[in-house]
Amino acid sequence: MRSMPILTAALGLSVSGLAIADDHEGDFAQNSVNVGLSPFGSSINYGYAFSGQTNLQFTIGGLPSTELATFDIDGTDYTVTSGSSWTGAFINHRPVAGADWFRLNFGIGIGVIRNNFTDADGNTYDAVFSEAPVGYTGIGFGFRPKKGLQYGLDIGLLFGSGPTVTPGEGNTSDAADAIAASPLSADILPNFQLGIGWGF
Repeated sequence: MRSMPILTAALGLSVSGLAIADDHEGDFAQNSVNVGLSPFGSSINYGYAFSGQTNLQFTIGGLPSTELATFDIDGTDYTVTSGSSWTGAFINHRPVAGADWFRLNFGIGIGVIRNNFTDADGNTYDAVFSEAPVGYTGIGFGFRPKKGLQYGLDIGLLFGSGPTVTPGEGNTSDAADAIAASPLSADILPNFQLGIGWGF
């Protein structure tokens, strides 16, 4: 699954602000719900904790068709409009005793991303990412498995095989090839998600 390149630098979080004191058994939350926001859209998530270290998360999300920005590809400026819909399942594991604010995260997603490229002359090209499943791996901060308010940040990589780029009627295949070879069509995409929710 490939879409626009996402720059995740300059995301500063104070880890110490997410690490809150000691664990208390009575505060453990086996269930949680949260909402998230990422470059691929918003999401609704449900988590089930097997223990204080490991939980399974189910998610559904998407992005309505939205004009993103103008990108230069091989000397031509394209306005990019993107939309997506997806669902996935992810494992979060907290490997460090006493640091349940830090997580390893991996899973799979199934869905579609549709990008439309339009140049100044009105020529259009569609890039559709529809392979399934797509792999994800990353790290997370926050979302401690405790009752009450939860919040956190996830940073990771999406692994896919790329889009099918189709030129509109009368458009050149050379431009479609340039779009397919551009960083906007990278095989590995960076991703981040900010979220807030409730444990119970």
